[in-house]
Amino acid sequence: MTHTLQKLSISDGHGLSVDLLNYGARICAINFHDHQLALSLDRLEDYLDEPFYLGATIGPITNRIANGRLKVNDELLQMPCNEGEHTLHSGGAGFDKHFWQLESHSPNQICFSLEYDMTLAGLKGTLTTHAIYRVTDGCLTVKYRSSCDITCFINLTNHVYLNLSSLDNISDHRFQLNADSFVIVDGQNIPTGELRTLNKPLEYQLDHSLHSEFIGLCDHHFNVLEPEMDSLREMLNVVSPGSGISLTVSGNSPGFQLYTGKFLSTPFAPSGGFCVETQLAPDAINQANFYSPLLQANQQREQITQYQFTLAQIA
Repeated sequence: MTHTLQKLSISDGHGLSVDLLNYGARICAINFHDHQLALSLDRLEDYLDEPFYLGATIGPITNRIANGRLKVNDELLQMPCNEGEHTLHSGGAGFDKHFWQLESHSPNQICFSLEYDMTLAGLKGTLTTHAIYRVTDGCLTVKYRSSCDITCFINLTNHVYLNLSSLDNISDHRFQLNADSFVIVDGQNIPTGELRTLNKPLEYQLDHSLHSEFIGLCDHHFNVLEPEMDSLREMLNVVSPGSGISLTVSGNSPGFQLYTGKFLSTPFAPSGGFCVETQLAPDAINQANFYSPLLQANQQREQITQYQFTLAQIA
């Protein structure tokens, strides 16, 4: 496997192109009809130590794990704690910190693979994951296929930051969240175990409250329909009136985290972009009433996220 940074490109031939890096199997640019929609860095080498998870594949466990502890088949495991006393995005040695193997590259599709030693994250086993990026007809599809040699808990996502406008923030974006409930968190962003029902679609803008529990900047997980469903379902719609670009995010995960970039800093600004991270709920493995399926030994799990970009007609 090469440990040299490689940037590769794919295109649908009709206005959508995506640049990817083998480091972190990450998205480093999305160009749609001459609009750059993904937050990116000017120098490739800066991705080796950037703190924002820009466009990266996150795994084996995304989001937060309370106190870094989880049980799999009654065995207590301890992950590295990198957000105070808790674990965020696998504790600092996850998928995003590794060079991935390039398996195939065609004009509109790339496949990377990674054989990951789970002990790096305080877990057990060897997890093999393929990250497949495909563009067609204005749609970017991200597909993760994973299997492990022992039963484990995984929760993967992509952490691309998007900005559909030409502004340095997302203040003009209008969001519609197709969510049935959201996860209540404490002051350290750890779930309390409570789910709060929502009336959908939920309208949201940066300077408007979503709900009494959170106002303005958002970093919450939203559940969509029954968790056991594995078919693609529409999760979120967002439009920038300034650019006329809209985005629909669909996925086969049971929900998504909407993060509006409150911790972004130089070379970006807070709220410079947003992430829609399709996934299981944070700390799901430790919450009795959350959906948290284990990946059985030598079985395969496939996670799909679709980003459909269009040139919208703004009223």
